[in-house]
Amino acid sequence: MDYFSSKKETVIAFEKETISDKYTAAPEITVLPVKLSIAFYPVSFLAFRIGASYYFAKCRYFYRIEHEETWKEWQGEAKARNVGFWGGLGFEWNMGTHLALIIEAVSQFAPIKGFQGTGTYMDSTMTEPAAEEGKLYAYEGKISSVVSYPLLFIRNKLPSEGGVENAREAEVEFTGVILRAGFRIKF
Repeated sequence: MDYFSSKKETVIAFEKETISDKYTAAPEITVLPVKLSIAFYPVSFLAFRIGASYYFAKCRYFYRIEHEETWKEWQGEAKARNVGFWGGLGFEWNMGTHLALIIEAVSQFAPIKGFQGTGTYMDSTMTEPAAEEGKLYAYEGKISSVVSYPLLFIRNKLPSEGGVENAREAEVEFTGVILRAGFRIKF
């Protein structure tokens, strides 16, 4: 069974004399594919496999800006499901009665989109967070004429306000070719 997970936290601190600012960004994605396949062995060392996968995906984000004693914080979680298809060719070399080397090339088509969820906003002046339900969007947040940052936000419509560029529905792409090698141990 496969399981994909990635998380990255980035913290940027700006300090000048008595003034300090801090920016934190922490996006995260987890994907669990459930696979069903059919294998065909024309000879004992060669296998053709085709199959379908059902992907369960979850994306989270966390952003926090701190300036002196004030702060702003955005966080959200969105989920999506989708079907993907794949096919592969594998070679198996027996290295003894209980051990085999396996090399496999797999091509798959598996775009995951349609993330839905809830995002919240909170700042140092609020007592309760403000929530927004909708789709997960990816875009560039432009803060100057030459600097922009990639962002993920859950919004109820496509973002189009000032400072937003290249807004689109967020998508995770698992389409491509995978080469794997491993050992099979028989008991």
